[in-house]
Amino acid sequence: MLQYNLKTLAFKCLALKAIVVVVAVVVVVVIVVVVVLVVAVVVVVVVVVKIPSILFFIYFISKGFLANILFSIELPFTSITIIMIAGTAMRSLGLL
Repeated sequence: MLQYNLKTLAFKCLALKAIVVVVAVVVVVVIVVVVVLVVAVVVVVVVVVKIPSILFFIYFISKGFLANILFSIELPFTSITIIMIAGTAMRSLGLL
C-alpha cells in the first residue's frame, strides 16, 4: 500500500514538473515571438519608408509604443516578483 502511494506521489510530482516546464517554455516562446515581431516591424518600416533608424527609434520611443510593449512584457514578471517578495516578508514576520 505504501509503495503504491509513493508511486502515485512520484507520478504526480513528475506531472507537475512537466506542466511547469511546458508553461515556462510557452512563456519564453511568446516573449521571443513578440520581440522578433517588434524587430521585424522596425526593420520593415525603416527599409520601406527609408527613415534613418536613429530618428525612427527616437520617434518610436517618444510616442511610447516601444515602452508600452516592453512594459506589457515585463509587467507579469514584475508582479510575480513583488508577490514573492511580499510573501517572503510576511513569512519572515510570522504572518503566514
